[in-house]
Amino acid sequence: MDTMAPAVRLALPRLEVSLYTQNTGYAELARQRLSQAGAGTDRGEPCRILVTSPGIDGMMAPPGWGDELFHSRRFEEALSGTAFRAEFDHGLRFWQIFDIRRNIGVQWMQSERAYPPWEPGSPLRVFLHWFYSARGMRLAHAGTLGKNGKGVLLVGRGGSGKSGSVVDGVLAGLQTVGDDYVLLDHGGGFPMAFPVFRTFKQDAGGLRRLGLYDAIRAGREPNWQGKYEFFSEDIDGVAMTPSLEIRALLVPHLVEQQHSELSAVSRARAMLALAPSGLFQMPGERDSGVTRFAELVRSLPCFGLSLGHDRAALSQVIGDFLDGVA
Repeated sequence: MDTMAPAVRLALPRLEVSLYTQNTGYAELARQRLSQAGAGTDRGEPCRILVTSPGIDGMMAPPGWGDELFHSRRFEEALSGTAFRAEFDHGLRFWQIFDIRRNIGVQWMQSERAYPPWEPGSPLRVFLHWFYSARGMRLAHAGTLGKNGKGVLLVGRGGSGKSGSVVDGVLAGLQTVGDDYVLLDHGGGFPMAFPVFRTFKQDAGGLRRLGLYDAIRAGREPNWQGKYEFFSEDIDGVAMTPSLEIRALLVPHLVEQQHSELSAVSRARAMLALAPSGLFQMPGERDSGVTRFAELVRSLPCFGLSLGHDRAALSQVIGDFLDGVA
C-alpha cells in the first residue's frame, strides 16, 4: 500500500481511514455510506485498509479454511494476546484481517462483489468495530433520537419499530446520529453517541406509512432483507448531528393503542434488547462487549417505548422526555 494512492479517504470520529482498492464499486459504497462525521475536525488516528480480490496486481485467490468449520469464538481465543483480529466466511471464502496496533487491514474476496449480503449497507463495519473496541469504544446496533444535544438510544430486535421511530423523529425535527449502527463512548460522564454510517433502512410498508414511498423507492432495489436503503439527506435534506449525549435507553415495541408512551422497564430487559445483536453481529471481544453493554445499561434509566397507532405524536413524547432531563 505504501506505493499506492488511496481510492477513498474517510474522516470518521477519531479515525481517518485510507481505503486502498481498485474495486471502484466497493470504494463508492464506502464513500456513500460512511458518515464523514470527522470531516472538518482534528484529524483522527490513521488507518489503512486494502480491499482486494484475484487478478488485481497478481493477487491470488483467498485461501480456504479446510474441512473443519470456522468457529469465530475459537479463532478469537487463538488470537488473544496478539495484535491480530480476523474473520472468515466459509461459503464466500471471504477474509477480513486487522492489525490493531498498526491499524492496517485487508479484506480479501474471491471477486469484486463476493461479500456477504449485509456488507453494502455498512461497508468496513468489522474493521471499525476492531479499531474502536481496542480503544474502549463500541459499535452498537441501535437507533438514536435527540434534542438540543441530548439523546436516547433505541434498541431491540428487527421489526420492533426502532428504525421507523428514528425516521418519524427526524421528520418531526429531532436529531439523530444513526438508525442502524452508532459509535458509543462511555469514557466519563454520560455516554456519547457518534455517527458512523449514513444509511437508513425501511421496508415498503414503512415507507408508505412515513409518506416516503415514492421518493425513496424510485431507482432503488430492496436489499437482502427486503428493505430500501437511503440517507439522511433524502429526508428533507436533514443532516446527522455530530454527537448526542445519551440520557436513556428505550426499548420500542408495537402496541394496539392510539398513543405512544414511555414506561419503566427492568435493566435485564433492556440488556436483552441491546446486547444480542450488538454481540453476534460483531466478531471477537464478546466478553468485553457484554461488560461494556452491561455498564451502559447500569448507567442509564431504561424505558419501554409503546408505539401506538398515532405515530405523529411520537416525537412529542421523546422531545418532552428530553426537555425534562437535567
